[in-house]
Amino acid sequence: CIFCLLWVPREMSSSSSSSRIPASIDPSKDRVRSEICAFVQKLGMILKVPQITIASSIVFFHRFFCKYTFEERNMESVAYACLFLASKIEESPIRLKDLIEQMYREKKKTKIIADGKEFAYWRNEILEKERHVLHTLGFDFQIEHPYANMLSKVKQLQHEDPKRLAQFSWNFINDSLRTTLCIQYDPKEIASTSIYLAIKYLKTPCTVKGGDITDVLACSMETIEKISHQILDLYDQTAKPNQSEKTEKNKEQTKTEMAVES
Repeated sequence: CIFCLLWVPREMSSSSSSSRIPASIDPSKDRVRSEICAFVQKLGMILKVPQITIASSIVFFHRFFCKYTFEERNMESVAYACLFLASKIEESPIRLKDLIEQMYREKKKTKIIADGKEFAYWRNEILEKERHVLHTLGFDFQIEHPYANMLSKVKQLQHEDPKRLAQFSWNFINDSLRTTLCIQYDPKEIASTSIYLAIKYLKTPCTVKGGDITDVLACSMETIEKISHQILDLYDQTAKPNQSEKTEKNKEQTKTEMAVES
């Protein structure tokens, strides 16, 4: 089933799966896509919703734009609508008023007048886009995120600081959301890649009792490298990744290490 690897709108499900990226997704828009997803992540944290809610909202966003281009639909409105929708789907509801106020404060660095025209515009725009997202997704809200699978795999590994390994792996998954990886690859493959990148970054031994680490990752190195390069390329678009300790030197070293092994 094509849905095992790539989410596509139902009317597109019979098409060839030879390409993992829907034709509607323009690679030249990677930077703007990354920026809006990063803002949704920040906004969700300010509104204190769980990371799963934030992740779901960004997955909804990517799924929606499998069908439309950024020129055809206002990506900002869609992004906020996806966050608002995800908060209800994931049972961590946020008030639309709070969403608009926090969004405006972060974007404009000022307060929005609750009974003003601009507030009314954003309220109507987000509600309209929410309905559009609902119909575009076909009311299909099932998402398997990589987090649980990643945590399960980390528990099977022997590492001097498993909590730190899990945290860095978690951060790489968060960063991956700023790309279209969630609609290209199985979440288990993204989970394995996040662990691989975390191990490479931490530069500490990681073993498996009575086996090999590849047995736990259960993902081909070819796939891991493809996903890794997309995540690492993301850092070329921005000043720094979510890993606060990560430097350009570390990033390039990680790329070099992967190139040597491939």
